Amino acid sequence: MNIKHIALNISRDDEPIKFYKEILGFEMVKHFKLPAELSNTFFDVNKILPEYLYKRDEIFLEMFVYPDKINLGAAHLCLELTDREVIIEKCIICGYKVKRVSRVNKPDLVFIYDYIILP
Repeated sequence: MNIKHIALNISRDDEPIKFYKEILGFEMVKHFKLPAELSNTFFDVNKILPEYLYKRDEIFLEMFVYPDKINLGAAHLCLELTDREVIIEKCIICGYKVKRVSRVNKPDLVFIYDYIILP
């Protein structure tokens, strides 16, 4: 089994470019608007949803712009990066909330919060 793509809800139209392209290095494959009829059929959301498909290496991210507050629970994307300190610094410069969790005899866990979480 292979993962075809990972779908994410994002709250702002500039997130794919600012975070996923400029910080993480993903490239846009496609951008379009999902018609309200389809978004209602798939997600019970009766709205036209802007949709972005980005790729880096063999990872595809499908992002739907949904500005309304939604309950995300523990939704997150976990990435292992060789250049994580560079990525963390870029996130801080761009105004993303970054939280480090220290662990004994293991690398810190780093959480970068998107605009849905930020006040």
